[in-house]
Amino acid sequence: MNSEQSCSSTNLQCAAINRNSELRMKKLKRRNAKIVCLIQIYKKIRHLILELESREIEFGENYNEEEEERQARRLQKLTRRQLAIYRYLVKHEIIVDDDLNIIHVTMDDVRKYMQAVQEKIGSVFPSDPLQFDQTVENITCEVNKEIKKFMEDKFKHNLDEWLLIGSESTKTVEADISPISFSAVPTWDAARIKLHEACSRGDLKLEDTTVDEDDTKMPPTADEIDNGEEDDEESINGEDSDILFLQQAIKENASDQESLADEENGSGTDCCIVYERILNAANKNDGDSIGYCEPTSAVDDDDDNDDDDDSDVISI
Repeated sequence: MNSEQSCSSTNLQCAAINRNSELRMKKLKRRNAKIVCLIQIYKKIRHLILELESREIEFGENYNEEEEERQARRLQKLTRRQLAIYRYLVKHEIIVDDDLNIIHVTMDDVRKYMQAVQEKIGSVFPSDPLQFDQTVENITCEVNKEIKKFMEDKFKHNLDEWLLIGSESTKTVEADISPISFSAVPTWDAARIKLHEACSRGDLKLEDTTVDEDDTKMPPTADEIDNGEEDDEESINGEDSDILFLQQAIKENASDQESLADEENGSGTDCCIVYERILNAANKNDGDSIGYCEPTSAVDDDDDNDDDDDSDVISI
């Protein structure tokens, strides 16, 4: 019984091992088929990229901007696809390079070298033509194998560096594209918001920073002084400043009168509509003073309003 149980257990173990090996072989075959397919696609894409890069571009009237943009988009798309396949193959340590399949040293080159050495040194190589050709072939194969091995070692060395640099660059890129807090980035909007908040809290005392128009005036040139243009501009600016001063005084007087009227009547703007009147103003040379019409309430009769229509229109 024990022997039969041991035989059955060994048979089950062998069956499990065979099943695992079969699954492993199927997986390996699928992987190899996928890699072969990717290599073929990679070579086809590279061929298309070379065709696009080496094509002729027409100029002048025959130049088609839409066609060139379409070809440029196609080239970018193919390049991205080629790069993705290349990264996948490099990740699995697969070399995709035609230089490995090229014979860098031919038999003719080796034969010439051997003949040159034989002429200088003497009979070093076999004199039999068949043996000589076989020696040439062997040397050619060994040289190409050494070149291929050198390229593979160089590729693996570069692969290790590429993977190391790739991991570091990935971390730096992830750090660069990580979300940044709004407060860490000084922008005009953030600065303006903070400034308004500080003003509303009363942390900042804003001074009057109005610039006088005379400060922005350019100094007169010698020609303008000779022609008398400076005096004309100064007189015009003087008249403008007088008008501005008069308008500012009228506004201040109106605001003071409105506040006094509200305080005397004891009613605010909620229950009383204040009519804004145009002020009587006269030239200073005539000696007329600036007058103000006291505001009237909205409770006035329509007849009174019709009678007072003429008083609203005042010539200055």
